[in-house]
This record gives sequence, structure tokens and C-alpha cells, in this order.
Amino acid sequence: MDSKKYDVFISYSSHDKEVAEKIVRWLESKHISVWFDDWEILVGHDIVDKVYDGIRNSKFLLVLISESSIKSKWVQQEINVAKIREIELGGTVIIPAILYSKVIDFIPESLKTKRYADIAANFELALSEIEYAVSMQKISHNISNKLPLKTIKDPIKKFIQTAISDIDSNGWIQEEAFLQIIIFPYGQFPRIRKQNLEEVIKKCTVDISGYGGPSFPYELTYSHIKEIHHTDGLAIVDNHTWPFEDWSYYYWYFNELGFFLQRSHLSEDHMVNIPSRTLALEWLNLNVIRSILFAKNLLSYIVDYKKIKVEINLHGMDGRRLIILNPRRWGFHHDYTSMEDDVNVMAIVDRKTDCVVTGINMVLEIVWRFGWRQSSEQVLIEEITTLCSGRFPD
Repeated sequence: MDSKKYDVFISYSSHDKEVAEKIVRWLESKHISVWFDDWEILVGHDIVDKVYDGIRNSKFLLVLISESSIKSKWVQQEINVAKIREIELGGTVIIPAILYSKVIDFIPESLKTKRYADIAANFELALSEIEYAVSMQKISHNISNKLPLKTIKDPIKKFIQTAISDIDSNGWIQEEAFLQIIIFPYGQFPRIRKQNLEEVIKKCTVDISGYGGPSFPYELTYSHIKEIHHTDGLAIVDNHTWPFEDWSYYYWYFNELGFFLQRSHLSEDHMVNIPSRTLALEWLNLNVIRSILFAKNLLSYIVDYKKIKVEINLHGMDGRRLIILNPRRWGFHHDYTSMEDDVNVMAIVDRKTDCVVTGINMVLEIVWRFGWRQSSEQVLIEEITTLCSGRFPD
């Protein structure tokens, strides 16, 4: 059995070999190791065994969807093996990518609930999304592992490495569930002078009136915060325990390239009046909207920003119940439970983005993972609209 580990196994039809090789070389140039049959299966090798081992030893299976691959028994079998791995690992393994726009309607049923990379629409953009998804899960989701000691040149990877190092060295308890929000420029990176970072945070901070919790980003003026000064940016941490909680943790880091990360404890696990192992829908709505509004504020305040990517990661969700703190407002009394440990959603925000529509889509994508198939849409629209106006719903 091959013991070598790979980041990505590429599944494709032989009719798409030319574009597959182009994709492989692009990923390899980004320091993502790829299992590619032409390079791994040599004369005399058992093809079935090599393919099976390749999938088992790869973190992700990138399936290139085309008219040919849809009909390919090999590709379907590779998807089946990867689906078993998803069940075993309880997380994302398969990444679908569309090679031709006309095959969107023929995506296999087993992949229809997944967000796909649209190579047909924009090769560079789609590959960047794949590279980001692989890199982020390699570094930020596997929080129990130590980061590699070698220097990481990629600015996003370096940023994440610094953030995780800060978090680990400032009192984070590894077993804790968390909410992590990453916001960064999509496309060209702006340059913000280090001495201006604090001013940008203050100008773009989102405060929700009513029961809106702390500001987003976490307030700089709290007396308990510790400032961490890096060569490229500013970070803060507050692990002071607040009233009515038995443990709390807030951290954010903002650098000169406009990368922002905030990690916080999951309040539901530590509030004395909230059931443990739950996720409250009202607070989920709040966190989604605050991240979108912060991104919009950055776009308004810094002209160099064109588009911003917002990624929300909820870690420690396996077996967690989705609850509604005020069921009378929602007309909804059922609990739903997540079977995934990491629940991730992403949105691209620009100056024309409708915050309400984007917020609703992100919230629905999250609650779908908890098994919620029917929503009180009008109530959700009202809640999200109120939050987008800067006020917590009554």
C-alpha cells in the first residue's frame, strides 16, 4: 500500500486529460500535492489498487465534471469511494468542479448539495477557490496539529499560521467549539499602513443595538484585552471570563494586506441559561450579518478594496442541536442536529451586494447542514433585514 500522502486526488475522464493536466500543474505551483494517474500509475501497477490507495491517502477528491466524466464508470466509482471517506471523517472530502457550463444540470445527485468551482466561467478564479479551500482546511480546521515549521511564503497561509500561533499561545482550550470568521480581499490586495490598522478597525466596527452582544470586531477599548503587535499587523486577545459565562475567548488579527480573522468561543457552551451542545439560530443570524456588514464597511472606507471574501467556520458542531431561543417569534419548535464537525460557508461581497439576500443564503446553507429543510422564510427575511439595519430583532 502506498504510504505517501496527498492534498488532492484528481478524478476526471480521459477525454478531459488536457485540461486536467493544466489544473494539476496550477495546483502543484501553489504547493498543493496532487495524485494524478499519469504520474502515479506505472507499468505493472494494479490500477484498481493504486486508485483506491490514492483516494484513501488524499485529503480531497477534486472531480472534474463534464459530459464524459458524468458517463464514466471510473469517475463514479472514485466518487463512491470518496463519499465513504466523507462519512468516515465527518467532513468535506469531495470538491466538484464544472468544466463546461452545459453540464450544470447533470451534476450527479450525490454532489448536488455541494458548492462547486466553476472552471467553465473563470479558470483562474475557480482554481483560486479550490486552492483556498484546500489550504484553509489544511491549516485552520485541523487545529489539534502543530503547524509546519518551514517558512510559508503564501501571504494567506502565513497570516493563518500567525493567527493560530497567537490563539494557541494565549489560553485557547483545544477541545472547545468555536466560531471563526475570516475576511480578506478577493483579487488584488490593498496596502494599509500598519499605523492605520487601528483606525480602520474603529471606523468599520459593527455595533448592533439591542441585545447585540459585543461589537464586531471585538471592542478594542475593553480593559481586559491584550494587544499583540506583529511586523505586519495588530492582534488582540481577551480570555477574561464575563458574567453569566464560565469561560470566554475573543481573538482577532488584522494585517496590512487587509486579511482579518476573528475567533471566539461558542457562547452556547458557557452561558448558564443556554443548553449545552446547542447552536442558537438568533445568534447565528447575528454573527453572519455582522461579518457581512463589516466587509461592506471595509469596502466603503478603503477604495482599494474591490471585492471581499467572507468565510464562516463553525467548529465542534458534530452532535450539536440547532435551537431557537424564542420559538413564539418563529412559530417553530423542532430541534435539528448536525452530523458534521466543521460547518463552513462563504460569500463574495462587493459594493453592490445585497446584505439581506447574502445573509439569508449563508444562514440557510448552515441550517441545511443541521437537517432543517423548511424555513419560515418571511420571518427569516424580517429578522435578517432588521439586523442589516443595525438593530437586534425585538
